[in-house]
Amino acid sequence: MYKKKSKETAIWILLMALIVIIIFFGVYYILKSERSETADSKKLSAESTVTTVITQEPVVITSVARLELSEDELYSSNAILMRDDGVVLYEKNSSDKMYPASLTKMMTAIVAIENIDDFDEKVTIPQEVFDYAAQEQASIAGFSPGVEITLRDMLYGLLLPSGAECSIGLADYVAGGTEAFADKMNETAKRLGMENTNFTNPSGLHDDNLYSTAADIAKLESYALDDPDFREIFTTKTYETTCGDGSIVSFSGTMFAAMESPEFEGGVILGGKTGFTDQAGLCLASLASIGDHEYILVTAHAEGDHTTEQYNVTDAFTVYKAAAKLYN
Repeated sequence: MYKKKSKETAIWILLMALIVIIIFFGVYYILKSERSETADSKKLSAESTVTTVITQEPVVITSVARLELSEDELYSSNAILMRDDGVVLYEKNSSDKMYPASLTKMMTAIVAIENIDDFDEKVTIPQEVFDYAAQEQASIAGFSPGVEITLRDMLYGLLLPSGAECSIGLADYVAGGTEAFADKMNETAKRLGMENTNFTNPSGLHDDNLYSTAADIAKLESYALDDPDFREIFTTKTYETTCGDGSIVSFSGTMFAAMESPEFEGGVILGGKTGFTDQAGLCLASLASIGDHEYILVTAHAEGDHTTEQYNVTDAFTVYKAAAKLYN
């Protein structure tokens, strides 16, 4: 009897031990499985985070070094240098009021271009226009009164030798007179955001109410250069045409005539428009190519006149050479 109970007790203990072992390993594997799932989840989360970072567009931060020139390095009291992406790299009193002189003719040109359907249409310039230009001691391109020329000829005569007879002739053709044409010029200036500019005539002859800023003129030049006809004329060095009476008229751009070569180390000056009055001094709006960019430079109120060194052109080389050294 005793042996039977002992045997049953041993079997019961063995069974209980087996159950404990089974429970222990069951709990172990459950915990292990949970830890594994947690690790996999973390791993997946980490991989997901890495993937998100990789697929994001990279943030590129660029820094543009501004050109530094001392006050006495330029003859011009007003200046601005702007790259073709709109970044201003140098300025000197660029928001101050100044008289633009014949830089005005850039606005005359773009307003005329936008209102002309046929550049090869032939027109004449009357004698009174030449009389007025002589009275005002304004520069002329060299056309003759009453002789047929094309509107294209007039545009070249306007921008290259800065002919006052061309500016008045274009104003008469487009708007029937200089006052009505000046209204169109001011409408365009307002549209371009030239907030500190007012035009009273198409030639840039001095008028206390004809004024602008270097920054506004840079806006104008940037806008006008987007027009292929303006750009072609603006960057032309010399031009020759045959007039209706068989005479041949040829002229050079006033800026190019004032330099030995448009090239400088690291770049080249592509085009420009000069200006001068006693009140405005020597002015220049120019375009240069340096490296992979084009640059617009406007300078105004440099000392000198037509008989002296052309300090507006001198300033252009000073700024562009410094820019080439820095940005190349």
